[in-house]
Amino acid sequence: MMLVNPVGKALQERADSLPREITVLTLHTEIEATIGYLSGLRKFGKKVKLKFYDEEPFWKLIVLGDYVWVQHCHSGFAVKQQPEFVFALQHREPRHGLFIPFYMVFLNQWNDARHPEYDFSTNELVYRDASGKETGRAVLGVPINGATVPLPSSRAPGAGGESRAALLRRPPEPERTAAL
Repeated sequence: MMLVNPVGKALQERADSLPREITVLTLHTEIEATIGYLSGLRKFGKKVKLKFYDEEPFWKLIVLGDYVWVQHCHSGFAVKQQPEFVFALQHREPRHGLFIPFYMVFLNQWNDARHPEYDFSTNELVYRDASGKETGRAVLGVPINGATVPLPSSRAPGAGGESRAALLRRPPEPERTAAL
């Protein structure tokens, strides 16, 4: 599974584009719930991997067997408000349909070395080079199971003190008054 990086700039951009009731804290809560669910699957012996990407989401892709579910992550709208499309792999003519192109989008993102993998046992992001060799680790930096953790770790490539994530609600808009 791939999720938007909860401590990246793209999450703030996504929250800012959505209705006021959806905040960075709301999105962090959803990410925390997803990590908790995936952790539960691992406890039942399921092989689960999680990676984070640092771009604002463009597609929501769910690949399950020979099917891919697709929703566009339109700026300003919650994904659940977008239409959902399902494409099946055409076994006799794999070039027909949109399963292969969307599956390739996912694989290209998954195999991109810029996207750190989540270590469920240590709550760390694991950074790797293009050959798969580990180059650094950083504590995830959002509350998981109610425990807050420090952010960022100096072991992450390019980590700096200026990139701290804050679980803050969006400031209220100034009150508007009509001029007479």
